Amino acid sequence: MTKKIAIIGGGLAGSVLADRLSPFAEVTVFEKSRGTGGRMSSCRLEEYAADLGAPWFKPTSGAFSNWLGAQSEVSRWQPKGRDFNNIQIKSEPLYVANPRQSILTRKLCDKATLKTQCRVASVLPLQQEHSNQVVVNDDQGLALGLFDAAIITAPAIQAKPLLEAIPGFARIAGQAITDPCWVVVITLSGLRNEADLFCGEHEILYRCIKDSAKPGRTAPADTETWVIEATRQWSAGHIDTDAADVLSLLYSAFCTLIGQQPNIRSSRVHRWLLARHRSDHPTAYLWDAETGIGACGDWLKGNGLEASWASANAMADELEHFI
Repeated sequence: MTKKIAIIGGGLAGSVLADRLSPFAEVTVFEKSRGTGGRMSSCRLEEYAADLGAPWFKPTSGAFSNWLGAQSEVSRWQPKGRDFNNIQIKSEPLYVANPRQSILTRKLCDKATLKTQCRVASVLPLQQEHSNQVVVNDDQGLALGLFDAAIITAPAIQAKPLLEAIPGFARIAGQAITDPCWVVVITLSGLRNEADLFCGEHEILYRCIKDSAKPGRTAPADTETWVIEATRQWSAGHIDTDAADVLSLLYSAFCTLIGQQPNIRSSRVHRWLLARHRSDHPTAYLWDAETGIGACGDWLKGNGLEASWASANAMADELEHFI
């Protein structure tokens, strides 16, 4: 009989896991937002999309590089980089999905049943005669279904209450450190600048990325779309600052950097409370075969998109034996 697998979270880890398992199992992905992507989400400025979250993939292993190269939605990009002293630097080749990062996660979920705007509140083992199943409930206390296994791929702080049925797993999730990040996405006109990327050491700015320079991106004529990220320290110190003030402060820092004050055509401000994980857990995933509950994501071994991808693949390898 075909196994039924629930995946909670439609970010990169959940989407990769869905892609790996869908040929062998009946997979349902539950995502609380309107679409997939998680921290690879995009936003719209006027009729154009821009990456609001992780701006690219930067592989450190041949396996991840090869996988990215095999994805038809992914292109290589080598931005023209400068440091925060406006001195040209050599930038490394990066990979970006186009026309936006989140398109890759949507494609990876194609073979699964995707349920968006669905907030999962609990994942509980349900022991029955001759079988063990997992019941997934929403935030209204309604059962979303019975499954042979449920894998939580949400960020650590969101995964913790979903793992309460296995106290050891919940404790591991509670030990992960998560950093915030303020992000401003802004479309500017009247800008005279050749750089695609600014990075390095700065009191406020973590990096500034010309989103409209990425492959497959577009922007209105005579305009550029930039994504301006604040540092972890500045974001943590301004966690409750009004969004309008964050826009003003980051825009001012960017103008000082480039020595210009271009006109703002449109903007979006977003506070990522769960932007980046820091964890030294020795394993890439968690799995309890007795209950059928597990977890994977970058809050386990490693951090960043490659860690999410590796964690999901390790989880898939384990579940192929279960399926």
